[in-house]
Amino acid sequence: MNCTSAMRVNDMGGSVTGLAVKRWRHLETSRREVTQETARLISEWLEPKTVHQWLDFGGGRQTYTPQGMHIASRSPANMIRVVTTEPDGRPIGVVALAHINTVFGTAMIWGLRPRLRPPARTNMAREMRALMREAFETLDLRSVHAFVADGNTISCAGMLAAGFVDVGRQRQCHVIDGEVYDRILFDITREEFFDQERELEAEQAEAMLQEMAL
Repeated sequence: MNCTSAMRVNDMGGSVTGLAVKRWRHLETSRREVTQETARLISEWLEPKTVHQWLDFGGGRQTYTPQGMHIASRSPANMIRVVTTEPDGRPIGVVALAHINTVFGTAMIWGLRPRLRPPARTNMAREMRALMREAFETLDLRSVHAFVADGNTISCAGMLAAGFVDVGRQRQCHVIDGEVYDRILFDITREEFFDQERELEAEQAEAMLQEMAL
């Protein structure tokens, strides 16, 4: 499957015909550092096989214990943020950078929005971009990358919605239930990210002027 063929509304929110974070009608959210309590929640969110089978945190690790997640959140190799609703602070997801390398200016991004009751509607493309802004500004990164196992059309569409570029694939490198899959590779440079931000700001300003004129 070519990732650009996944043109549908997806779990990240928005369409996927390109950058799809222009005008959100979602919850007000913030991104908070991981505590021992939220580390336990993230560990629970990652536990179902239907979730963690798509992931790889390095060395074949696909899950974390609560203690392991809390330790990982304190490592300079990671920037892990819990997405919470405001003003009540309810945890509804996680976005993170892993394998942060300040020498080469690179990191890998991942995120998760669990199925909650009551449901919480947020835009994970927006949350990922907020984390990338923090990383590009505070860590001076030059490039952020990610992979999606072939067949995971929801995550594939979400990466496109967040402004990432499909740059190819690593073949026969991901295993689920004994079946071997390719990984579709994505990245975005700092220059591309801030060019997109300026374009979004201009389009939002124009939309506001049009609304005021009605």
